[in-house]
Amino acid sequence: MLELTTRTGLALALALTLAAGACSSERTEKSTGSNWIECQTDADCALYAGATCGEESVCVDPSGNKIPRSALVTDPDAGGAAGGATGSGGTDAGAPDGSGGGAAGSGGARGSGGATASGGAAASGGASAGDGGAVATGDCYSPGQNLDRAYEPGAVGCECPADAPDLCLSGVALVCDGGRWQAVEDGPCMPGICWTPGEPDAAASRPLDGCACTSEGQEVCLHTYRSGYMTATCTDGKWTASPQDGACGCTSDAHCGFGSRCEAGQCLPGTCEVNGVRYAIGVGKIPDPSTCNRCVCETQGRLSCTLLPCPLEPPCPDGTVAASVCIACGPAGGCSISRTGCLPRCEANDDCAATYTPICDPDQQACSAGPCF
Repeated sequence: MLELTTRTGLALALALTLAAGACSSERTEKSTGSNWIECQTDADCALYAGATCGEESVCVDPSGNKIPRSALVTDPDAGGAAGGATGSGGTDAGAPDGSGGGAAGSGGARGSGGATASGGAAASGGASAGDGGAVATGDCYSPGQNLDRAYEPGAVGCECPADAPDLCLSGVALVCDGGRWQAVEDGPCMPGICWTPGEPDAAASRPLDGCACTSEGQEVCLHTYRSGYMTATCTDGKWTASPQDGACGCTSDAHCGFGSRCEAGQCLPGTCEVNGVRYAIGVGKIPDPSTCNRCVCETQGRLSCTLLPCPLEPPCPDGTVAASVCIACGPAGGCSISRTGCLPRCEANDDCAATYTPICDPDQQACSAGPCF
């Protein structure tokens, strides 16, 4: 896991003063050369308790002091993610925030009160979101894990990116509300709600319910969270979707589905797994599973996160450890997918024998795919 760093001077004093409200909402960061956090409305400053948008269009604290950008730094060891928490090349505004590779996170559902965390070992404890506590990876539900217990009484949704699209997966309607996935009874799974090519996951769940189109015969390549590549075709004045035998080319991030993005005409696969969801390199606004910070997916599944002093309470439940481990080695060596979160603690390889990640990482004390050479 990425570690919080201690900063001195004004940045530290400001961060500590405002930490109580640091997790209340998503930060809006402007990519400008200003020394201050720029804003247009008070909502742009909502991450800071009592902060407002001042007369000079920069965020100010309750005393009227400008809030410096130095209060928001990324991990210096993360390889310099462009754009901080948002990341360069991220999903277009208003577009779905996609998933790479179409692979669902592991950690299949178990009965409530003893959910099995990713990697196979049981994760004990875990306070409910209603108590303000953290939920261990593998215990909460998300688009990539525990969907079949999403409607169980007391089930808790994992954290979700603020701009996550509404999804309908395996008959479960998921919306991102209040910073967590919520399973609703209607929403995106309701019949009759049409989709456009900018909503590939909706197209996968309701292929015949496309909206009206005008260019007869037009085809658009889509990539969906669960179904991989599909083709949306304008037929008889409406969009319909059908599976694609092989990979096809994308023309925008909006066509790549939740967690992914389009680069050089291809939808990127997911390399950073958090709470069962896999995100592609360059996708930002990923919730840090142990703090209120937001992260960008970097190479080999590493997360580059802001470092505000706002750890979640309580910390990881008993039997789990805050860790980031490789769960798939690349064909040419190196890690291709990393899993980050409160993962089941292991002491020896025997603790991981029943999983597809059979090596107990001695440094992380979590099951992994082993060293990737």
